[in-house]
Amino acid sequence: MSGLPNENTVDQFIDAILAQDLSSIESFVNAFPSLIDPMIGSGVLHMCAEIDWIAGAEFFVHRGADVNARNSCDATALQMAADKGSREMVKWLLAHGADIHAPHPDGLTAVFLAVLNVVYGEEGDGMLELLLGQGAQLDLRSLLQLGRTADVRMMLAKDPNLVRLHPQRQELIPTALAGIHSLSFRPDARTGQPMASEALLPLYREILKLLIAHDADINELGHQGAPLHYAVSFCDPEGHLMELLIDLGADVNKRRVPDGMTALDVAHFSMSPAVSVLKSHGATTSRPPQTMLESIAPYLAELAGEREPDGRGRWV
Repeated sequence: MSGLPNENTVDQFIDAILAQDLSSIESFVNAFPSLIDPMIGSGVLHMCAEIDWIAGAEFFVHRGADVNARNSCDATALQMAADKGSREMVKWLLAHGADIHAPHPDGLTAVFLAVLNVVYGEEGDGMLELLLGQGAQLDLRSLLQLGRTADVRMMLAKDPNLVRLHPQRQELIPTALAGIHSLSFRPDARTGQPMASEALLPLYREILKLLIAHDADINELGHQGAPLHYAVSFCDPEGHLMELLIDLGADVNKRRVPDGMTALDVAHFSMSPAVSVLKSHGATTSRPPQTMLESIAPYLAELAGEREPDGRGRWV
């Protein structure tokens, strides 16, 4: 038997992988060699990485699977394994030729995913050390995410064009903000304690001025909008970070894509104390109050443990 499998066959094949049933998997692959195609069945090595199944990965590579293949989300198996913290799977993939520097279209290399796990307390320290020990390098975005401003300054002194030519330039300022913000809940290497919130503002100012001096655009739209949209979600009750962004040229009425929301819209939606700060700088909403009520109604309903308001705005 050959050709493309039908949907039912693909589902059964995936079930066999999740059950780690090598005998059934071999029968499926013998009948339908195309099942190893990364666009069919979500990528066989990716599924093995997801369940940390090295024996399965060995079988598929022996049968011709490409260790650097990308699945329908354009991710590699190594990226998935690094994100999960699967040290043995990462070692196996690297030993079989996985590209440690392969980027995702969003710039999420295996190293950057490990860095995210370190920053957000997902026990990623060992994974990051493993990848660095295998020849990976901390790039500009990784250093920004770690809040290592001094290292960023040194890197940009060596190559002043890094920001201007970076493929994810629009994400550099948001990444820098997230990195500095993480210092408020990550233990400092020297003191063992997170930094006090008031100590972060000089670091924000330093990194923002450094990136802007190297052609970062403080109003460039990234995944979550402009940097000001991003900052609204931070714990910044007195608005110091937003004041800093505005002082450095942030447009308070910049609209993000595709929903057209301004930073003030985001602040209303999240019920952030940023509302008064933004209004004091002339921020406006992109939609009338009734439309805004409709947009935040599901969120408010979830908080209230209800479903939706009636036509007059009462909770039913």
